Amino acid sequence: MGYLFWVVLLFFSVVFYEERAIFVDGAFQLFEVLNYGNFQIYAARFTSVLTQAFPLLFSKLGLPLQWSLLSYSVGFILLYGFIYHLIVRYLKNDLLGWAMIFFFSLLVFESFYYPVAELKLGVAFTLLFFAILLKYPRPPLRVILLLLLLTIPICFTHRLVFAFYLFLGIFFLLSNGALRNKSILGLLVFAFGVIAIQSKYFTNWYDRGKQVEFWDNYEKYYPNFHQIPSHQTFFEECIHHYYFFPVLLIAAALGYLFHIFKKHEKIAFPFLKLGLILGFSLSYIIIIHLSAPTTFYRFYHETNYLPLSLVVTIPFLFDFIPAYRKRKSLVFIFGIILLIRLNTIYNNHKVYTKRLAWMEEKMEAGRQLGHHKIIIPANAAPFKKHTMDWAVSYESLLLSTSRRPNQPATILLTPRDEHQHECVLERTNCYMTTFGTHFSDVFFESGALSLPDKKYIYLPEE
Repeated sequence: MGYLFWVVLLFFSVVFYEERAIFVDGAFQLFEVLNYGNFQIYAARFTSVLTQAFPLLFSKLGLPLQWSLLSYSVGFILLYGFIYHLIVRYLKNDLLGWAMIFFFSLLVFESFYYPVAELKLGVAFTLLFFAILLKYPRPPLRVILLLLLLTIPICFTHRLVFAFYLFLGIFFLLSNGALRNKSILGLLVFAFGVIAIQSKYFTNWYDRGKQVEFWDNYEKYYPNFHQIPSHQTFFEECIHHYYFFPVLLIAAALGYLFHIFKKHEKIAFPFLKLGLILGFSLSYIIIIHLSAPTTFYRFYHETNYLPLSLVVTIPFLFDFIPAYRKRKSLVFIFGIILLIRLNTIYNNHKVYTKRLAWMEEKMEAGRQLGHHKIIIPANAAPFKKHTMDWAVSYESLLLSTSRRPNQPATILLTPRDEHQHECVLERTNCYMTTFGTHFSDVFFESGALSLPDKKYIYLPEE
């Protein structure tokens, strides 16, 4: 069933490759990779080369842009599926394999169409790390070296990943006495060292800005953290889309309470684990919401919520299911959960398909007027919760080049009045983005992307 899950996700990633690849950060990064003809690393997240390799290779081979877009969408699923394969086939840990499956399904609604988030890859590496550790609780030197090496991408993919590295570490230390040894302590100290180096020497302007914003929000809401607006939004999302999280959290808490009062010995340290899952869930949600008190873009913030699935599924997978050995019904239960979530992911493609259709419609309207460069006021754009103004310049050029290689076009979505801009009045070799204006003869370096020499126009009002 686990392998079938990845086959279905792979199928989705093929069918909806445009929806996934031509979307916000992913579109921007892919655009940069193809335009400059080399890997593009942001915020020292070096693991990006794993997902940029295939689109870059296909571009170098001169294949149509569709191949690069398709490989970019599919590459993420293939990579995660390969990590899953290592966990269940070679490390013999079906339970962590299921933890990985639930991570990519239980709270997923928008984030399937936002594949580029490094946090997902970081959590996948973290699960692989603990699968190795549980197979070798007293690891020999070669395994220690492998774990030390794996710690580096875990700490460099995304800062939130380290929080779940600690959560899993504490949980398994409580559950497995064999892990309480000097080697494991040394791995933990090494991880703290790597995260300290990453924070001090590999923090870019974006991360520093987020840190400043976090502490500003902390001062604003302290001590009334319950007043953060995002709490209400998250509560509503838990009712409509993330319903498995509160249900499983309550069930896990009640399960641990039962073992505390009945004093069963089937589960180790139930009181500490109860405090771990409740305390971690509450503190993590507060931290996430302090980083962004208003969650306008659900696809962006949902990615940060995804690891909460580990908090509520790990107790069942590693405590309650093994304790009571009720495995016969799991095929049915897990199957129903996956069917519900896969159906949810599939049906949510509609808004992402419609936003691409809207861009195609506007570019076609420009072509009918003999122009390939369109400016649209930001307030005239639909799908505001699924569109970032700055990304449309990159998304539209990728979309048009993929579908009509001989008629590339672009849309500038902007709140500014550009009627007096030189690229509207007279200059023809412009490529305008919200970050600045580029000139085609020097900007399109690799030849993979291009634009005709035409002035930008505003479409006539309908």
